[in-house]
Amino acid sequence: MLWQQYFKIISTLLVSPCICKGGEWESIQFQLIDNYDLLGKLCSSFSNFFCLHGYWFETRQSNRKPQWFDIPKFAIMANDTWQSINWFTFMTRKNGKNLRVSSIKSEGVCCFSQIRQYEKHGQAFGLSPEDYMAKITNFSTPGKNLNRLRVRYDCETDLNIILELGFGVGRLKIHFYSPIKSNTSFAIIPRFDPKTTPNQLRKNLKPMYTFPFTDPGNHLTFDFFKKTFVCRAQPWICETFK
Repeated sequence: MLWQQYFKIISTLLVSPCICKGGEWESIQFQLIDNYDLLGKLCSSFSNFFCLHGYWFETRQSNRKPQWFDIPKFAIMANDTWQSINWFTFMTRKNGKNLRVSSIKSEGVCCFSQIRQYEKHGQAFGLSPEDYMAKITNFSTPGKNLNRLRVRYDCETDLNIILELGFGVGRLKIHFYSPIKSNTSFAIIPRFDPKTTPNQLRKNLKPMYTFPFTDPGNHLTFDFFKKTFVCRAQPWICETFK
């Protein structure tokens, strides 16, 4: 379309390529299925494997300033990409109010959350739309170590259930949905069977994958996660990023 070509031409004229310094901590973020977590429950509406959350940084990556065309340009890119990488919209608040799950689902799948992620975690850190999209669509394994977990403790299984996880550069951060139990294994409970109901899942809660509390990244690698979850939803990723 002519307006898409216009944005492409004008951005080429006004913006020089971003040279990213590679900050101290950066991470590609994934949401897992969990019926006791709001985002996990929303993710289950769209996938049985995972939902891409975003790409996060801790430090500014360049001195690039926001440009007027960043958001409309990124919206075009996100609209062309979201389905192929399981990047869905999770809008949990509107006009300052919490939304019901049914309302959240009806908000659509592109491109509110995607644009918000770019504004907050890309543009604000000096990345152009192209820079951020290159980061979030790069599923190569080298340089990606486990560096973020969001977990909840489950008393019935005596396990720390992983709700979100991130891979990239930097130290491991652990965020608690509820207080976790020290020296208790982390676990991912897959829901590969779309016919599995929450009650069946709870009754037969036998974690398929567990990881030691101490240094879980030695076992929960990006290559493992990619082959076990990501590529089961999007086979092209393993075909492209071997």
